[in-house]
Amino acid sequence: MTLDPPPPLGIKLTGYRLLNMTVVFSFGLVKAVLTYMGDSVAPTTMDWISGSVLAVALYWVGLYEGVKTPSWDWFFHVDLVYSIRYFLKRFVGGGEHHGLPP
Repeated sequence: MTLDPPPPLGIKLTGYRLLNMTVVFSFGLVKAVLTYMGDSVAPTTMDWISGSVLAVALYWVGLYEGVKTPSWDWFFHVDLVYSIRYFLKRFVGGGEHHGLPP
């Protein structure tokens, strides 16, 4: 049995976790913009959609996080920190002045 090295962030940043963060951030941002623009019905609708439909859907998908299946391994168990770091270094600005090691 080989032990994997610990993830750089302390936890794995998987596709499922990125999806959760993106959904929560997106709905929160849209709700904030709509509220700022003075709308009162749309933010409430956004709450119902994100708070019930998406929360239940992401919860059911999350139940498979503990199951090791080859078809969903890339989504639940592959740590994307190294890929994101490579993307940032390669396409955003080299990495030295962004706090990333060369």
